[in-house]
Amino acid sequence: MNTETKSAIVIKRFQCRHIHTDGRRCASPSLRGEDFCYFHHTTRGRVAHPSTASSSKGGVIANSKKESFTLPLPEDRSAIQLSIGEVLQRIASNSIDPRRAGLLLYGLQIASLNLGKHIAPDSQPIEEIVNDADFGPLAPQSEVTENNGRESTVVRILREWNEQKAREKELAAESSPGTLPSVQAVGTNENAVILSEATRKASSAVEGPRESSRRVCRSNRSTTTAISARFTRPNRGFQAPESNIKTKPALAPENTPPSISMGTVNTNLLFQNPADLATPLLAVFAVDTSTGPDATPALLTTSSAITAVAAPWLASQEFKATIGETLLLHTPSGLKAERLLIIGLGKAKSLTIHEARKGAGAAVRFCRPRGLHELAIAFPESESLPVGPVTRALIEGAFIADFDIDTYRSDRKDQSIHALTLVTPVQIKNQLAAIELGLNEGRIFGTSQNFARALVNEPGNVLTPTELGHRATAMAESVGLHCEVHSMDKILALKMGAFAAVTQGSSEPPALIVLRYEPPTAPAGDSPTLGLVGKGITFDTGGISIKPADNMDKMKYDMAGSAAMLGAMRAIALLKPTVRVISVICSCENMPDGRAFKPGDVLTAMSGKTIEVLNTDAEGRLVLADGLHYAQQLGATVLVDAATLTGAIGVALGQLNAGLFTNSDETSAKFFSAAWNSGEKFWSMPCTDDYRDQIKSSIADIQNTGNSRYGGSITAAMFLKEFVGETPWLHLDIASTAWIDEHKAWQSKGPSGIAVRSITEWVRGYASTN
Repeated sequence: MNTETKSAIVIKRFQCRHIHTDGRRCASPSLRGEDFCYFHHTTRGRVAHPSTASSSKGGVIANSKKESFTLPLPEDRSAIQLSIGEVLQRIASNSIDPRRAGLLLYGLQIASLNLGKHIAPDSQPIEEIVNDADFGPLAPQSEVTENNGRESTVVRILREWNEQKAREKELAAESSPGTLPSVQAVGTNENAVILSEATRKASSAVEGPRESSRRVCRSNRSTTTAISARFTRPNRGFQAPESNIKTKPALAPENTPPSISMGTVNTNLLFQNPADLATPLLAVFAVDTSTGPDATPALLTTSSAITAVAAPWLASQEFKATIGETLLLHTPSGLKAERLLIIGLGKAKSLTIHEARKGAGAAVRFCRPRGLHELAIAFPESESLPVGPVTRALIEGAFIADFDIDTYRSDRKDQSIHALTLVTPVQIKNQLAAIELGLNEGRIFGTSQNFARALVNEPGNVLTPTELGHRATAMAESVGLHCEVHSMDKILALKMGAFAAVTQGSSEPPALIVLRYEPPTAPAGDSPTLGLVGKGITFDTGGISIKPADNMDKMKYDMAGSAAMLGAMRAIALLKPTVRVISVICSCENMPDGRAFKPGDVLTAMSGKTIEVLNTDAEGRLVLADGLHYAQQLGATVLVDAATLTGAIGVALGQLNAGLFTNSDETSAKFFSAAWNSGEKFWSMPCTDDYRDQIKSSIADIQNTGNSRYGGSITAAMFLKEFVGETPWLHLDIASTAWIDEHKAWQSKGPSGIAVRSITEWVRGYASTN
């Protein structure tokens, strides 16, 4: 922190250029680093700012638009006569101008950290300040000391804040039965929130929700510590310390949902005849056993009562048992269930656990619009379905189906499933351990995939890069991962020139998110460290190479790769495989702006390679280039990235298979095995050196698009290959499969959550070989 004199701190910022009628310069920060503050921007600089009407002083010296102002330290009482505690009290009573309050809070905090002390109330003599308490305002509670038994104003506020947060956590835990236990993440410091929360209140009180969000986001630009992220951006208006308090983004709907939506289905296991279970709806599966054109449905249950009540309907040929087909019977004779739902799983000869997953999903999707909150599923009895894996598949399918995208509808009704009972034949009770394992894993995979889907479903004005960092932090706390969230200062310090170029056109700060999983048991010495890298473009306009208006609203999904990595990291932390995992997520917006990067620019990536930009809409590969290199620097020895990278992959493969590119056949073989177990579909695509000529640049090392419109997904993969060297690497292009355009019988339209299950299984595959 630079100082002009012994008693002053210089704070860099943009400043409003409005000149009042008496010749005074407006003391407020400018809007988005432009000419005027918010007030004078909206009035086009024509009137005096209300906060400057009474006094022209206040310790601010404005020299030019982009220079500094001087804020006297506490020893100079002529300009600052308010303590931190008094400022907070005056904010609460609305007796201080909010902009001035925010400036004072920030200056007082800077002064406190610089001097190693906090600011005492005015009633306290100035000479007692130094001896009052030897801690900074952001110190942990354990470091707070009292002086002569007297609790200072700041200590009291911090104590009351911590007590309030503890009560909120207890209430949340009591009101959320069945949710995962909260595990404290590394580096959490709740005391860090008090000053920045007061600053946020001061800003939002005068600016309203839209500009308040902008200001909070613009302040989020500096290097951060683990979990408690503190962001700033150089020369971008008023800068305040950030907290882990989630503020409402610009124009966000009033009924903003919880940040994590993973489903709260209460799953139960029973060993009995399903015909004897009293339930609102009993689902039983059927397959087509015929080898010819005429269907011959048969139930996958040995219950004679169920078989007898369904026999006339199965013989009528009205029900063909195709995948996802349903037949509902009300008040079935001989059954205690109020309804019997028969669900088709397709041909018997092709029956696998994946059809069972879809069947369970179809049962849940059938119940939701009918207001049925409880159901039971009869365990499918078939020799081709191993007990443990099919149990997991059934629970996964049920959780995945219990999800809809209408989060922000004001008339949204609760259609969720509250209780699911799996009714299992008594004769397989000897496999209880496998069934319980399947139940647990099914919950983990299902909720983790829904976590990723909920992130992708959020609109761009809610899920900014900063908010994505907050939600990654919250998820890390809940499952015991180590998480760091950095922003522009760290990106520049790491010389991530490609990532920095993409983000510079947006007023939203970027987020560089790093998650680490350390297994409870140390892996073998030769065990690899896996690196999961995700593209996190929270909204993609295309930048200067702007996209057409049609379907641009869908570009909120351009962070689906990062969501897949976050969902996978959550599942990994809960499954606890014996392998180290690092995840790097590069998140920002790609927006057109006067400072946005342009076609023709030459960028220098973190690896030192130079990149000629031909199209700013090919931005995902730029952020991934720096992310892949950084993951290797952090110790990753095997890499996988996931990204909604190219529309060309949809042209090549349609919307059923995602594209897989690799430089290692061994690594891809392991992934394809994991993908089959998970039920997700990937198709191998070429990524050989023959294609490299298509990304050669005439003025730089490489260019960010190919020389022709052919093979677009391949040239994108070849670009990424330049940044992995000899490290085994997989690239998953999920652009055509990350969003489902139409409802399916077993899954709603919207984000699919693809790659969460496959990546998690792939990681577990490495652990099993140790």
